[in-house]
Amino acid sequence: MAQNAVLKRDGTNVVVGSNCAATSGSWVSPYDNVPTNLASDLDIDHVVPLKEAWVSGARTWTNAQREAFANDLVRPQLIAVTDSLRVIRIPPSGWSPSPATDAPTSGPGFTLNTTTSSASTKLKRPP
Repeated sequence: MAQNAVLKRDGTNVVVGSNCAATSGSWVSPYDNVPTNLASDLDIDHVVPLKEAWVSGARTWTNAQREAFANDLVRPQLIAVTDSLRVIRIPPSGWSPSPATDAPTSGPGFTLNTTTSSASTKLKRPP
């Protein structure tokens, strides 16, 4: 399952339960820089939202290409984030963290990550 793979990849000292799911470890959400030790405090987010990918060109892809993009663990397209942030549905072009956060995504890192994900899949970036 992609969720467990992301939790293992993005965490340190990850403990896996009897059902092979990550239960604890150490993670820092890249969107808000919030640390946690509980996998249940995290959700898995798409760096490039699937709707944005669709309108940016993924609609012309085959089902297999869309599925590969949605579950990509290499670029990465999937990352572990604070679960309360995942419900915010703002495209990357319209989002930035509040000045109070010291999120690493507030500058070039976030732009580079979304640009890399888009460029590697030949998606058109919004202006």
